[in-house]
Amino acid sequence: ATLAIAYAQKYPQRVKRMVLRSVFLGTEEELKQAFITMPKKFYPDIFDYFIAPLSLYEQGDPLNSYYRRILSSDRQISFIASCLWHDYERILSVIAPSQQSINNFIKLSESTIKKYVPDRELPKTPRLEAHYFSHKNFLCPDQLFSAVKNIAHIPIQIIQ
Repeated sequence: ATLAIAYAQKYPQRVKRMVLRSVFLGTEEELKQAFITMPKKFYPDIFDYFIAPLSLYEQGDPLNSYYRRILSSDRQISFIASCLWHDYERILSVIAPSQQSINNFIKLSESTIKKYVPDRELPKTPRLEAHYFSHKNFLCPDQLFSAVKNIAHIPIQIIQ
């Protein structure tokens, strides 16, 4: 959705209509809400397990700490952070996560503190997300909000 909105704003003459799913505008505030503020409020135990493998210094800025770890050239550090990010994001993406997925995440979090690397495939999305998020999604501050006038004429349906 973020890319579709940015594209439509830059090339409004090429877009007749948009159907957007899971609208995300790529702002720091959205990321903090989704990964820090809301989990602290609704899933405080899960949030604690998410930041537990980080040093106390890194816990002060967990998002950027995870981005650095996911993008690390050290395969073990990158692998562990990617798995934790992936599972944490999956838990947060559903209204009522299963107890099994929560238990698996807790087990993974606890095992990474001991530097155990689980026997699983490297998840694909964390590296891509970390690259984009660490570069502010390659957007200027408030870019999508400030150019909304460019797409005011385009019919848009949002599926959330």
